[in-house]
Amino acid sequence: MKGSFRIARFFGIPVELHWTFGLIFLWVFYVVYDKTGRFDPLVLFWQTLFVLSIFLCVLLHEFGHALTARKYGVKTLDIILSPIGGVARLDRMPEKPIQEFWVAIAGPLVNGAIIVILSAYVLLLGNVQRSQFLDLIYLVVNPQSNTFFTADLSQFDFYIFGLIGLNAALAIFNLVPAFPLDGGRIFRALLSMRLPRLKATRIASLTGQVMAIALAVYGLATGNLITTMIGVFVYSTAAAEFRFVKMEETLNNARVADLVRKDFTTLINTWSTREILELLPHSLEKYFLVWDEQEEKYTGWVSEQMILQATKQAEAPFFPAIGEIQRSKLPEVQSEAPLKTAFNLMREEGASIVLVKEEEAIIGVLDMTMVEHFMAISRGLKKGAGKTKAES
Repeated sequence: MKGSFRIARFFGIPVELHWTFGLIFLWVFYVVYDKTGRFDPLVLFWQTLFVLSIFLCVLLHEFGHALTARKYGVKTLDIILSPIGGVARLDRMPEKPIQEFWVAIAGPLVNGAIIVILSAYVLLLGNVQRSQFLDLIYLVVNPQSNTFFTADLSQFDFYIFGLIGLNAALAIFNLVPAFPLDGGRIFRALLSMRLPRLKATRIASLTGQVMAIALAVYGLATGNLITTMIGVFVYSTAAAEFRFVKMEETLNNARVADLVRKDFTTLINTWSTREILELLPHSLEKYFLVWDEQEEKYTGWVSEQMILQATKQAEAPFFPAIGEIQRSKLPEVQSEAPLKTAFNLMREEGASIVLVKEEEAIIGVLDMTMVEHFMAISRGLKKGAGKTKAES
C-alpha cells in the first residue's frame, strides 16, 4: 500500500504502518486536552496506552488470519495498520470453502481469546469491581440507561475493562456479513459449500453492499463521518471482490497454451541498455527474457520501463549492462496449466513474465500484458453478449 512504511517483521511477515497512523496521536492529544482543559501527563499516558493496545489487538487479529492462511499454503504479503484498522494482504484466498471459513473466522476468534484472558483478571477482583464492570458493559450496550458507578475504579481497571469491551466490539463488527469484513468471507464460504464460488460471491457481495449503504446513510444521518467512510469503503471493496472473482473464473477457464508467445525476443545479459533502446521501437513486447551466454540459460527478465529508466539515470558512455538491471526471479509454468496458475505465480514471485514449458522443453513465454489484454477482450465479449441478449 502506498504511503506505508515497515516497522517490524514477525513470523516472516512484514508489519507496516500507514502514514495516517500518526493522526491517531493528534486525536489523543485533542481528547485529553478537551476533557481536562490541560495536558494531564497521567491521563495522556493511559489514553495513549489504551489506543496502542487496541492496535496491538488489531495486529493479533490480523496475524490470526495470516497464520491460519499459512497453514493452507497461502502467503501473507504484509500486514498494514491504519487509523481505521488493519488488513492482512494475502496473495490469494483459499478456494476450498472450509479453508476460507477458518481463515476468515480466525481473526474474531483471536479477539475472543483476548477477552477470555482479560476476563480472568475481572474474576480475581472483588464483588464491587465486578459489579462496576457489569455496569460499564451495560452502559456501553445501552448509553441511555441510568446506570452509574457507585465506586471509583482505578485507571488500570478502566484500561482492562475498555480492552474487553473493544475486543468484543471488534469481533462483533467483523462478523457482520459484508465484504471485506470477516463475516462477509464466512458468509461466502458457507454459501460456496452449496453454490458455485462466483454465485456465492455475487450474493455475499450484494449483501455487503446493501449493508454498506445502510451504514453510510446512518453515518450521514448522525453526522458520524467515520461511519460514513467505513460504509463507502465496504461498498467499494465488496464490488471489487466480485470483479476479482469473475476475473479469476475467466482465467481458470483458459489455458496457458491459449496465450503462449512462441516467437519472443531474447536479450543477452552483456548488452548495454543503450544498445537495447535501438531495438525497442521495433518491438511490441514490453517484457524480455535475459540470456546468459556463459551459463547458456535464461537468468532473469527485464521490462521496457526498467531499460528506459536505467538508461536515463546513467551517464554516457557508461550505460549498464542488461544483466546488471535484470530481475533474477524467472518463474516457470507448464503450457497445460490454467491461466490463473500463471497469473497467481507472477503475483507471488513479483515477475511480469514467465517461461512456458511442455514438460522440460521451453516453448515460449507469457507476460502480464498478454494476460491483461486477454481479460480486456473477455470483458468486451461478455458486455457485447449481454447487450445483444438485452436487445433481442
